[in-house]
Amino acid sequence: MAARIHHRREFFCAQEAVRRLRYEFCASVSAVQDEWRSLIDGSTVAPEDEIGGRMGFQLQIEQMPGYLAARFIGAGEPGEASARFESIAGHCKRTYNDKLLIDATRYNVKVSVIDRFFFGTSSQIFAVHRIKVAFVCRPEQLDERRFGRLVAENRGVTVGVFTEFQPAEEWLLK
Repeated sequence: MAARIHHRREFFCAQEAVRRLRYEFCASVSAVQDEWRSLIDGSTVAPEDEIGGRMGFQLQIEQMPGYLAARFIGAGEPGEASARFESIAGHCKRTYNDKLLIDATRYNVKVSVIDRFFFGTSSQIFAVHRIKVAFVCRPEQLDERRFGRLVAENRGVTVGVFTEFQPAEEWLLK
């Protein structure tokens, strides 16, 4: 009996150690992300509008024939849009949609390579829910190397990146 109790204590101590390590790892990753962004962007100051307040963005979700459309509108910071992916995926599941069009043509954000990586990893939630994603952006937002798309595909996401709506819809609905 004493051996069982001893093993349980060791087990719970090990679980607690793993929880602490996860917390410390997440905190370090967040700090590294912030540091890299400041190095790449040249500053860590948030964008401001004319009055001096922080600019924001909107997420609009609309049911379209055969798919769900999520539109990001306004100005934001890297990571703000991808932080909404989980709620978008949840909305897709609640409305029985397995196809999603993400429209970023009216979304203004300065994105670095590391932000594209985190964008790709955040999109893994769509693979978990088996949601096919068409991403539409402006040509100047497009990364010629398609790094974010590659990261997403490596995580099992079925994703297409487009600069026009018609090819995106055709790809999504086939």
